[in-house]
Amino acid sequence: MSARPESWTRRPIVSRTDPPAGEEGNAPTPSPVSGPEASAPETGESHRDDFDPAAAYLDQLGEGSRRTMREALTKLARWASDGRCGPHDLPWHLLRIEHTAALRTRLISNLAPATANKHLAALRGVLKLCWRHGLMPAEAYQRAIDLPPARGASPKRSVRLGEAELRNLIRSCQQDSSPAGARDEALLSLLYGAGLRRSEVVALELSDYELASGELTVGEASGRRRRRFRANEDA
Repeated sequence: MSARPESWTRRPIVSRTDPPAGEEGNAPTPSPVSGPEASAPETGESHRDDFDPAAAYLDQLGEGSRRTMREALTKLARWASDGRCGPHDLPWHLLRIEHTAALRTRLISNLAPATANKHLAALRGVLKLCWRHGLMPAEAYQRAIDLPPARGASPKRSVRLGEAELRNLIRSCQQDSSPAGARDEALLSLLYGAGLRRSEVVALELSDYELASGELTVGEASGRRRRRFRANEDA
């Protein structure tokens, strides 16, 4: 992992649950924002402790993408607070362009461009809710989200595998006695032998499979258009 930018380590975001200053040994890290902006947005409204912008953002998403974006917000919150905050206790409304720019720098240094852009989309979504609910000044919000997308080399185009190659992959999984071998064989069997979509395989739960009958209930992560079929010996 690359070293953090100097501006990153100097100015972490603080949790709104940090102990108040003045208590010996418990002085919080100084807020990254000083002056009137730190105590109240320009709208005149004070911070609402009952509103969780991260939770509100995740509630807007479908079940299939909610887990991915929750993981993205968790990573962003921990990076922004030096590991002290999660997505539900970080004061997102205090983020300014110097913080979001530092987050972007770290994202593109550690993640693939597509993954970094997914994290940036989650960040913009949470900040938009902070602005909508009067927790963040409009100008500060516009500046904070004014970030160029992560760019990089496009991934190689997918290659269609032949039947012999797929069977060799399954044979390799069968020769692997670890739990990962059994897992990978099951994944390949469902994708190749049963013809399931990737989204359908990701959404599967153990309860979807009936061992006695060999029937499997599949569908999208949203739970719509679920169907049942009986797996054969190969699948």
